[in-house]
Amino acid sequence: MIKNLYLEENQWFWTYVDDEGSETHYRTNSFGDGMWEYVQTGTWIVSEKQHLYEWKQITGTCQFSLRGYSLSGARKKLKNAFSDD
Repeated sequence: MIKNLYLEENQWFWTYVDDEGSETHYRTNSFGDGMWEYVQTGTWIVSEKQHLYEWKQITGTCQFSLRGYSLSGARKKLKNAFSDD
């Protein structure tokens, strides 16, 4: 399920929730192309007692795009893109 889909400064952000309830955060790059996933790094922040997270590109600009989509159009494309998961 796609939730929290929004457009901010030419970037789409959304959260995908799988059947077990696990959430994964995604975004497009500043041109609305490619897909990026918010992932845990191997770096541990001792003072905050947690891992550092960063955006990692998982598809290139030719493989995924939401450029020029409306909210409903983007939601439909994301639903189709994640339907195999």
